Amino acid sequence: MLNKIRYQGRSYFELRDGEAMYAVESLVNLLLPLENEIANDPTGQIYIESPDYFYITGFPESIAQLITALTYTWPAK
Repeated sequence: MLNKIRYQGRSYFELRDGEAMYAVESLVNLLLPLENEIANDPTGQIYIESPDYFYITGFPESIAQLITALTYTWPAK
């Protein structure tokens, strides 16, 4: 699933900033129940723009709604 999430255009494995890494990790933890659906979707992406803002694109409406429901508590501070 990490390959579907970008932080300011960079993959998780390119990040060196602890706050950015925490933002990705905390979002991934919330999305674990949808891991297969997210990972297997051919076009869906999740873009984190800052430690408290992300958006999703390319997912079917049903998955997008589930992502929104699972992440309503994000960011966890």
